[in-house]
Amino acid sequence: MNRLLVALIAVSGPLAGCVGGDRASDNGQCPAGEVCSPDTPDGLQFIGSSLVGSFVVGGPLATAIGGTQEVELDLEPALGIYTPFDQTYTVDDQGGTGVRFDHQNGNIVTVRGAGSFSNYLRILDPSTNELFDRKQLTGAQIDSIAIVPETLDEIPQGMPIAFASGDAFVGIALSGQVQGSLGQGEERLVDTSLVATLDGSTRRAWDTLELPNAAAGTYTLSVTAGNQQQATQLPVAVVDGADSIVELDPTPTIAPGDDVCFAALSDQRFVVGLAWTFEINGVATGGTANCVTSDQPSGTMNITASAGGQTFSVATTVVQSAVHRASHLPQSRPTAGERAAM
Repeated sequence: MNRLLVALIAVSGPLAGCVGGDRASDNGQCPAGEVCSPDTPDGLQFIGSSLVGSFVVGGPLATAIGGTQEVELDLEPALGIYTPFDQTYTVDDQGGTGVRFDHQNGNIVTVRGAGSFSNYLRILDPSTNELFDRKQLTGAQIDSIAIVPETLDEIPQGMPIAFASGDAFVGIALSGQVQGSLGQGEERLVDTSLVATLDGSTRRAWDTLELPNAAAGTYTLSVTAGNQQQATQLPVAVVDGADSIVELDPTPTIAPGDDVCFAALSDQRFVVGLAWTFEINGVATGGTANCVTSDQPSGTMNITASAGGQTFSVATTVVQSAVHRASHLPQSRPTAGERAAM
Protein backbone atom coordinates (compact mmCIF):
# COMPACT_ATOMS: atom_id res chain seq x y z
CA MET A 1 0.00 0.00 0.00
CA ASN A 2 1.29 3.47 -0.83
CA ARG A 3 2.10 5.02 2.53
CA LEU A 4 1.95 8.60 1.26
CA LEU A 5 -1.65 8.07 0.19
CA VAL A 6 -2.51 6.77 3.66
CA ALA A 7 -0.79 9.77 5.23
CA LEU A 8 -2.78 12.19 3.08
CA ILE A 9 -6.01 10.54 4.16
CA ALA A 10 -4.90 10.85 7.77
CA VAL A 11 -4.19 14.56 7.71
CA SER A 12 -7.23 15.51 5.65
CA GLY A 13 -9.57 15.01 8.60
CA PRO A 14 -12.52 12.67 9.20
CA LEU A 15 -14.53 11.55 6.21
CA ALA A 16 -18.03 13.01 6.19
CA GLY A 17 -19.82 9.75 5.51
CA CYS A 18 -18.06 8.07 8.44
CA VAL A 19 -18.95 10.61 11.14
CA GLY A 20 -22.45 11.52 10.02
CA GLY A 21 -25.48 10.84 12.19
CA ASP A 22 -28.29 8.59 11.02
CA ARG A 23 -29.90 11.38 8.98
CA ALA A 24 -26.61 12.57 7.47
CA SER A 25 -25.73 8.99 6.51
CA ASP A 26 -29.11 8.37 4.87
CA ASN A 27 -29.44 11.42 2.61
CA GLY A 28 -31.38 13.34 5.25
CA GLN A 29 -34.03 10.67 5.75
CA CYS A 30 -35.71 10.72 9.14
CA PRO A 31 -35.09 7.50 11.12
CA ALA A 32 -38.11 5.30 11.74
CA GLY A 33 -39.98 6.26 14.90
CA GLU A 34 -38.51 9.78 15.00
CA VAL A 35 -39.96 13.19 14.16
CA CYS A 36 -37.21 15.24 12.56
CA SER A 37 -36.53 18.96 12.48
CA PRO A 38 -36.62 20.69 9.10
CA ASP A 39 -33.72 22.89 10.28
CA THR A 40 -31.15 20.13 9.62
CA PRO A 41 -32.28 18.58 6.34
CA ASP A 42 -28.84 17.01 5.83
CA GLY A 43 -28.43 15.88 9.43
CA LEU A 44 -25.36 16.46 11.60
CA GLN A 45 -21.75 15.36 11.76
CA PHE A 46 -20.56 13.86 15.07
CA ILE A 47 -16.79 14.33 15.22
CA GLY A 48 -15.03 12.61 18.11
CA SER A 49 -11.57 12.94 19.58
CA SER A 50 -8.51 12.15 17.49
CA LEU A 51 -5.86 9.59 18.42
CA VAL A 52 -2.10 9.96 18.49
CA GLY A 53 -0.24 7.58 16.17
CA SER A 54 -3.38 6.27 14.48
CA PHE A 55 -5.56 7.18 11.51
CA VAL A 56 -9.19 7.91 12.39
CA VAL A 57 -11.54 8.17 9.42
CA GLY A 58 -14.70 7.31 11.35
CA GLY A 59 -16.03 7.85 14.78
CA PRO A 60 -16.56 8.87 17.39
CA LEU A 61 -14.55 5.94 18.69
CA ALA A 62 -15.55 4.07 21.83
CA THR A 63 -15.27 6.00 25.10
CA ALA A 64 -13.48 4.31 28.01
CA ILE A 65 -15.78 3.43 30.89
CA GLY A 66 -15.29 6.15 33.49
CA GLY A 67 -13.60 8.40 30.93
CA THR A 68 -14.82 11.24 28.74
CA GLN A 69 -14.92 12.24 25.09
CA GLU A 70 -15.80 15.52 23.42
CA VAL A 71 -18.09 15.17 20.40
CA GLU A 72 -18.23 18.12 18.01
CA LEU A 73 -21.54 18.75 16.26
CA ASP A 74 -21.15 20.18 12.75
CA LEU A 75 -23.27 20.64 9.67
CA GLU A 76 -22.65 18.78 6.42
CA PRO A 77 -19.30 20.02 5.10
CA ALA A 78 -19.08 22.16 2.00
CA LEU A 79 -15.87 21.62 0.02
CA GLY A 80 -14.47 19.67 2.97
CA ILE A 81 -15.00 22.48 5.49
CA TYR A 82 -17.21 21.78 8.48
CA THR A 83 -19.60 24.44 9.80
CA PRO A 84 -20.24 24.36 13.57
CA PHE A 85 -23.83 23.60 14.51
CA ASP A 86 -25.00 26.82 16.17
CA GLN A 87 -28.65 26.19 17.06
CA THR A 88 -29.94 25.71 20.59
CA TYR A 89 -30.32 22.02 21.36
CA THR A 90 -30.85 19.49 24.11
CA VAL A 91 -29.26 16.04 24.42
CA ASP A 92 -30.94 12.72 25.13
CA ASP A 93 -28.75 9.68 25.85
CA GLN A 94 -31.63 7.19 26.19
CA GLY A 95 -30.53 6.18 29.69
CA GLY A 96 -26.84 6.04 28.83
CA THR A 97 -26.07 2.32 29.02
CA GLY A 98 -22.95 2.78 26.89
CA VAL A 99 -22.20 6.51 27.10
CA ARG A 100 -23.92 9.15 29.22
CA PHE A 101 -24.38 12.82 28.45
CA ASP A 102 -22.16 14.82 30.78
CA HIS A 103 -22.41 18.45 29.64
CA GLN A 104 -22.48 20.67 26.57
CA ASN A 105 -20.67 23.85 25.58
CA GLY A 106 -21.60 25.42 22.26
CA ASN A 107 -21.42 22.71 19.61
CA ILE A 108 -19.34 20.41 21.84
CA VAL A 109 -21.10 17.61 23.72
CA THR A 110 -19.06 15.81 26.38
CA VAL A 111 -20.02 12.20 27.08
CA ARG A 112 -18.78 9.77 29.72
CA GLY A 113 -18.29 6.04 29.22
CA ALA A 114 -20.80 4.09 31.31
CA GLY A 115 -20.73 0.46 30.19
CA SER A 116 -19.77 -2.01 27.47
CA PHE A 117 -22.85 -1.19 25.43
CA SER A 118 -24.04 1.20 22.71
CA ASN A 119 -26.81 3.78 22.80
CA TYR A 120 -28.00 6.71 20.75
CA LEU A 121 -26.96 10.27 21.46
CA ARG A 122 -30.00 12.23 20.25
CA ILE A 123 -29.69 15.94 19.48
CA LEU A 124 -33.09 17.60 19.82
CA ASP A 125 -34.82 20.93 19.20
CA PRO A 126 -35.81 22.03 22.74
CA SER A 127 -38.90 23.91 21.53
CA THR A 128 -40.44 21.06 19.53
CA ASN A 129 -38.51 17.96 20.71
CA GLU A 130 -37.87 17.18 17.04
CA LEU A 131 -34.69 15.34 16.12
CA PHE A 132 -31.82 17.26 14.55
CA ASP A 133 -29.89 13.98 14.24
CA ARG A 134 -28.67 11.04 16.27
CA LYS A 135 -25.56 8.88 16.46
CA GLN A 136 -24.95 5.54 18.16
CA LEU A 137 -22.00 5.73 20.55
CA THR A 138 -20.26 2.97 22.48
CA GLY A 139 -18.50 2.53 25.82
CA ALA A 140 -15.83 -0.06 26.58
CA GLN A 141 -13.59 -1.16 29.43
CA ILE A 142 -9.87 -0.40 29.22
CA ASP A 143 -7.86 -3.62 28.94
CA SER A 144 -4.42 -2.14 28.42
CA ILE A 145 -2.47 1.10 28.28
CA ALA A 146 0.56 1.45 26.03
CA ILE A 147 3.06 3.95 24.66
CA VAL A 148 2.87 4.86 20.97
CA PRO A 149 4.81 7.36 18.84
CA GLU A 150 3.35 10.48 17.27
CA THR A 151 5.39 9.96 14.11
CA LEU A 152 4.32 8.41 10.79
CA ASP A 153 6.74 5.51 11.25
CA GLU A 154 5.45 2.12 10.19
CA ILE A 155 6.11 -0.22 13.09
CA PRO A 156 5.37 -3.95 13.15
CA GLN A 157 2.66 -4.85 15.62
CA GLY A 158 4.14 -5.76 18.99
CA MET A 159 7.64 -4.39 18.38
CA PRO A 160 8.86 -2.37 21.41
CA ILE A 161 9.87 1.22 20.76
CA ALA A 162 12.46 3.72 21.95
CA PHE A 163 12.50 7.45 21.30
CA ALA A 164 15.41 9.27 19.70
CA SER A 165 17.04 11.78 22.02
CA GLY A 166 15.90 15.36 21.58
CA ASP A 167 12.27 16.43 21.54
CA ALA A 168 10.28 13.23 22.14
CA PHE A 169 6.53 13.15 21.64
CA VAL A 170 5.13 10.33 23.78
CA GLY A 171 1.67 9.05 22.90
CA ILE A 172 -0.69 7.10 25.15
CA ALA A 173 -2.88 4.38 23.65
CA LEU A 174 -5.87 2.99 25.54
CA SER A 175 -7.27 -0.29 24.22
CA GLY A 176 -10.24 -2.49 25.01
CA GLN A 177 -12.77 -4.93 23.59
CA VAL A 178 -15.43 -3.07 21.61
CA GLN A 179 -18.69 -4.66 20.53
CA GLY A 180 -19.52 -3.85 16.91
CA SER A 181 -22.01 -5.01 14.31
CA LEU A 182 -19.60 -7.75 13.20
CA GLY A 183 -18.66 -8.91 16.69
CA GLN A 184 -16.21 -7.94 19.39
CA GLY A 185 -12.64 -6.84 18.76
CA GLU A 186 -9.72 -4.98 20.32
CA GLU A 187 -9.78 -1.28 19.47
CA ARG A 188 -8.33 2.03 20.62
CA LEU A 189 -10.45 3.91 23.18
CA VAL A 190 -10.81 7.57 24.15
CA ASP A 191 -10.59 9.19 27.58
CA THR A 192 -9.85 12.87 27.27
CA SER A 193 -9.89 13.17 31.08
CA LEU A 194 -7.00 10.76 31.66
CA VAL A 195 -4.23 11.88 34.02
CA ALA A 196 -0.65 11.47 32.75
CA THR A 197 2.58 12.35 34.53
CA LEU A 198 6.05 12.34 32.98
CA ASP A 199 8.68 14.44 34.71
CA GLY A 200 9.83 17.36 32.56
CA SER A 201 7.07 16.93 29.98
CA THR A 202 4.38 19.23 28.60
CA ARG A 203 0.87 18.08 27.65
CA ARG A 204 0.28 18.63 23.93
CA ALA A 205 -3.00 16.74 23.46
CA TRP A 206 -5.27 14.59 25.57
CA ASP A 207 -3.12 11.56 24.71
CA THR A 208 0.26 13.18 23.92
CA LEU A 209 3.12 14.50 26.05
CA GLU A 210 6.22 16.30 24.79
CA LEU A 211 9.51 15.57 26.54
CA PRO A 212 11.80 18.37 25.29
CA ASN A 213 15.55 17.89 24.96
CA ALA A 214 15.28 14.34 26.28
CA ALA A 215 18.65 12.75 27.02
CA ALA A 216 19.29 9.02 26.67
CA GLY A 217 17.88 7.04 29.57
CA THR A 218 14.68 5.52 30.90
CA TYR A 219 11.84 7.69 32.15
CA THR A 220 8.60 6.70 33.87
CA LEU A 221 5.20 7.64 32.49
CA SER A 222 2.32 7.33 34.97
CA VAL A 223 -1.21 7.09 33.54
CA THR A 224 -4.59 6.91 35.25
CA ALA A 225 -7.54 6.53 32.89
CA GLY A 226 -11.18 5.50 32.84
CA ASN A 227 -12.35 3.79 36.00
CA GLN A 228 -8.82 2.67 36.83
CA GLN A 229 -8.19 2.76 40.58
CA GLN A 230 -4.41 2.96 40.42
CA ALA A 231 -1.93 4.32 37.91
CA THR A 232 -0.23 2.28 35.22
CA GLN A 233 3.55 2.79 35.13
CA LEU A 234 5.13 2.73 31.67
CA PRO A 235 8.89 2.89 30.94
CA VAL A 236 9.85 5.44 28.28
CA ALA A 237 13.20 4.57 26.68
CA VAL A 238 15.25 7.32 25.04
CA VAL A 239 18.38 6.46 23.02
CA ASP A 240 21.07 8.46 21.21
CA GLY A 241 20.85 6.52 17.94
CA ALA A 242 20.50 3.12 16.36
CA ASP A 243 22.79 0.09 16.44
CA SER A 244 21.41 -1.48 13.23
CA ILE A 245 18.90 -1.12 10.40
CA VAL A 246 16.83 -3.98 9.00
CA GLU A 247 14.28 -4.20 6.21
CA LEU A 248 10.71 -4.91 7.29
CA ASP A 249 9.01 -7.82 5.53
CA PRO A 250 11.81 -8.39 3.00
CA THR A 251 10.68 -9.89 -0.30
CA PRO A 252 12.61 -10.44 -3.55
CA THR A 253 9.90 -8.71 -5.62
CA ILE A 254 7.43 -5.87 -5.06
CA ALA A 255 4.65 -4.28 -7.11
CA PRO A 256 4.96 -0.79 -8.63
CA GLY A 257 4.04 1.92 -6.15
CA ASP A 258 4.58 -0.29 -3.10
CA ASP A 259 6.56 0.81 -0.07
CA VAL A 260 9.82 -0.66 1.17
CA CYS A 261 10.12 0.01 4.90
CA PHE A 262 12.99 -0.24 7.35
CA ALA A 263 13.51 -0.31 11.09
CA ALA A 264 16.33 1.45 12.90
CA LEU A 265 16.92 -0.64 16.02
CA SER A 266 18.50 -0.06 19.40
CA ASP A 267 18.66 -3.21 21.50
CA GLN A 268 15.90 -4.67 19.28
CA ARG A 269 13.62 -1.66 19.90
CA PHE A 270 12.31 0.41 17.00
CA VAL A 271 13.75 3.91 17.34
CA VAL A 272 11.11 6.54 16.51
CA GLY A 273 11.74 10.18 15.75
CA LEU A 274 14.81 9.67 13.55
CA ALA A 275 15.46 11.54 10.31
CA TRP A 276 15.57 9.05 7.41
CA THR A 277 17.32 9.48 4.05
CA PHE A 278 17.08 7.17 1.04
CA GLU A 279 18.85 6.51 -2.24
CA ILE A 280 17.42 4.44 -5.08
CA ASN A 281 19.96 3.30 -7.65
CA GLY A 282 22.37 5.91 -6.32
CA VAL A 283 19.93 8.84 -6.55
CA ALA A 284 18.68 10.61 -3.40
CA THR A 285 14.95 9.96 -3.05
CA GLY A 286 12.41 11.36 -0.62
CA GLY A 287 10.56 8.94 1.64
CA THR A 288 7.81 9.06 4.25
CA ALA A 289 9.23 8.40 7.71
CA ASN A 290 10.91 4.96 7.52
CA CYS A 291 9.46 3.99 4.12
CA VAL A 292 10.32 4.73 0.51
CA THR A 293 8.04 4.07 -2.46
CA SER A 294 9.03 2.11 -5.56
CA ASP A 295 9.07 4.80 -8.24
CA GLN A 296 9.64 2.70 -11.33
CA PRO A 297 7.34 0.35 -13.28
CA SER A 298 9.82 -2.54 -13.35
CA GLY A 299 13.43 -3.52 -12.89
CA THR A 300 15.93 -3.71 -10.03
CA MET A 301 15.86 -1.18 -7.21
CA ASN A 302 19.01 -0.82 -5.15
CA ILE A 303 17.83 0.96 -2.01
CA THR A 304 20.07 2.52 0.63
CA ALA A 305 18.42 3.65 3.87
CA SER A 306 20.15 5.73 6.53
CA ALA A 307 19.04 6.84 10.01
CA GLY A 308 20.42 7.16 13.51
CA GLY A 309 24.03 6.86 12.38
CA GLN A 310 23.44 3.57 10.53
CA THR A 311 23.14 2.66 6.84
CA PHE A 312 21.61 -0.41 5.21
CA SER A 313 21.34 -1.44 1.55
CA VAL A 314 19.03 -3.92 -0.13
CA ALA A 315 18.13 -4.88 -3.69
CA THR A 316 14.61 -5.75 -4.80
CA THR A 317 12.88 -6.17 -8.15
CA VAL A 318 9.74 -4.32 -9.23
CA VAL A 319 7.40 -6.69 -11.05
CA GLN A 320 4.03 -5.72 -12.52
CA SER A 321 2.48 -9.04 -11.50
CA ALA A 322 3.69 -8.93 -7.88
CA VAL A 323 1.07 -8.96 -5.13
CA HIS A 324 0.77 -5.59 -3.42
CA ARG A 325 2.32 -5.51 0.02
CA ALA A 326 0.12 -4.85 3.05
CA SER A 327 0.76 -1.86 5.28
CA HIS A 328 1.73 -2.30 8.94
CA LEU A 329 -0.66 0.47 9.93
CA PRO A 330 -2.26 1.20 12.29
CA GLN A 331 0.31 0.94 15.04
CA SER A 332 -1.56 0.67 18.31
CA ARG A 333 0.06 -1.30 21.12
CA PRO A 334 3.85 -1.62 20.78
CA THR A 335 4.74 -1.21 24.46
CA ALA A 336 2.58 -2.85 27.11
CA GLY A 337 2.26 -1.39 30.57
CA GLU A 338 2.92 -3.15 33.85
CA ARG A 339 -0.81 -3.58 34.32
CA ALA A 340 -1.76 -5.08 30.97
CA ALA A 341 -5.23 -6.06 32.15
CA MET A 342 -7.36 -4.16 34.63
